[in-house]
Amino acid sequence: MLYLTFKAGDSTYALETNRVICIVPCVHLQPRPDAPGCIAGILNLRGEPVVVVDLNMLICREPCKRRLSTRIIAVEMERGGRPPLKLGLMAASVAALMKSGSPEFEENALQTPGAPYLGRMFREDGLLIQIIDIDKIILEGMLRPDLSQAK
Repeated sequence: MLYLTFKAGDSTYALETNRVICIVPCVHLQPRPDAPGCIAGILNLRGEPVVVVDLNMLICREPCKRRLSTRIIAVEMERGGRPPLKLGLMAASVAALMKSGSPEFEENALQTPGAPYLGRMFREDGLLIQIIDIDKIILEGMLRPDLSQAK
C-alpha cells in the first residue's frame, strides 16, 4: 500500500493514496469567515469549488505554515452510497510516498471522541505514523444538509 505522509506539529501522519485525486501547491483560497476554524477556505480546482481543511489546525489547533512544502491534497470522501465529495486537505511537509508492504498496524490506544479521523498506526523506519481516515474528517453539521452524508 502506498501512503502520502505529512507533518502536523512534530508528528507524522499518512493518507492512503487510493483516494488522492491530485496534489497542488498551496494557492490562494477563497476565505470563509463563517466556517469552523479548521476550514482554510474554498479552492478553485479545475473550475470546481472544493472545501479545504487545514489538517494542522484540525489536529494541533494551530494554522498550517505556508511554506514551499505546504500542499493541498485533493481527495474523494465517501458519502454512504452517494457520489463522492471532493475535499482539499492542506498539509505541511508533504514530501514522501511511502510503500509499506504489509505493515503491522497498531490500534489507537487513546480514545479520541473529538478526533474520529485519527486511525490506526504503524512503524516505518523508526517513526510511528498515524493514518488519517479521510471519511471521518468532516464532522456532523459542517456541510450543508444537501451535501452531508446520508444517514
